[in-house]
Amino acid sequence: MGEHVSVVVLVGPSGAGKSTLQDAVAARHPDRVLRAVSHTTRAPREGEVDGREYNFVDRAAFEALANAGAFVETAEYSGNQYGSGATARQAAQQGKVCLQVLEPKGAESFRRLRDELGCRFVFVTAPREELVKRIRAERPDADVRVDDLDVMLRYGDEAEFDLVLSNSNLAAAVDELSRFVLGMPARSDQA
Repeated sequence: MGEHVSVVVLVGPSGAGKSTLQDAVAARHPDRVLRAVSHTTRAPREGEVDGREYNFVDRAAFEALANAGAFVETAEYSGNQYGSGATARQAAQQGKVCLQVLEPKGAESFRRLRDELGCRFVFVTAPREELVKRIRAERPDADVRVDDLDVMLRYGDEAEFDLVLSNSNLAAAVDELSRFVLGMPARSDQA
């Protein structure tokens, strides 16, 4: 990766540990990596902090940001607006790398700006049995997420990614992603 990379998009199924990896790499390299924080019009859930999980804004503020071109992609889920990309643009201006966790639709929006923003794409996964176990242990909507698992795994096989990262060993995955994000060659022999 000789050219400057400003955005590393993490995509993968539920239970793969995308947000855990995002947090770990950003914490390890705070001077070089920004953790993307998307905007939403939904109310914070218990334990969520404005600016950490999301930037919580009202609909008028969201629309003003969208109209100003702050977002690379927007989506509506359950009547709430979500927008991503403001941190990516900030990282590019600061010469840092933004780690952005997205669903496939959002990733495709970032693909259209691949060269402009210096985007690279990482598919985060783990063995299917491990993913099912993690989903069932952590998610109240586990049945829906397990049903969606094969669709997401197919997306990982069919879409173009710069790195496919197995997160069956968190420490090794953090090391691998850190090397990739910082432009060092990724190891192909990860356990």
